[in-house]
Amino acid sequence: EEAVEEEEFDPNAELKAEVAELEAKVKAARQRTWNAEEKAAKSGKIGYMRLAAEFESYRVKVQQDKKDEKSRVEVDVLRRMIDVVDDLRAAPVVIPATTEAEESIHKSYQTLYTQLEDRFKKFGLETFEAVAGEKYNPLLHEAVSYVVVESEEEVAGTIKSQVREGSRTSKAVIRKVEVEVFEEKVLDVVSEDAEEVGEVVSEDAEEMEDVVSEEERIVDETEAV
Repeated sequence: EEAVEEEEFDPNAELKAEVAELEAKVKAARQRTWNAEEKAAKSGKIGYMRLAAEFESYRVKVQQDKKDEKSRVEVDVLRRMIDVVDDLRAAPVVIPATTEAEESIHKSYQTLYTQLEDRFKKFGLETFEAVAGEKYNPLLHEAVSYVVVESEEEVAGTIKSQVREGSRTSKAVIRKVEVEVFEEKVLDVVSEDAEEVGEVVSEDAEEMEDVVSEEERIVDETEAV
């Protein structure tokens, strides 16, 4: 005899199933929320780091721009004032004092000159010179005159002598060294070419005269016949 067990009837089975389904949905929703929060946190951190890096780059650029602008202003001031300093330094020699009053004025000028020179030294201003025989460099030298090469020891494009010293800082050349520069004998070359051309023209003229004379002789002989 087979025993048939009847399943017990649970009146809350349907309700329990709905509860289990709701719990699963809640769990899934919480998981999605956690994932979204974690993603947002990571994204926010990356965004903050990117923003911080961009701000640091901007800060460095602004500081460099300020530094460059300050350097440009310093160089401009030095270039405008250096001739004034030279004039003050040369004043006692160019206009010597002959009276006590003039001597007092000269002392005042020299005091001003000393103060300006001290300020310039704080900017790092220093003098530099050109050496005879070195190659002319337009970035450092300013040619105020040219001297024609006269011997084998003299080389075109090199410095013959210095006229006035230059000034510079670690950032820029404030005033170039004024120099005399050797150059080739251009005029001699032109003269030699002109002489050669003149000789050729003279030879051609003589040949033409001979040809004309020969033609005249032939014409005379023909007429005589």
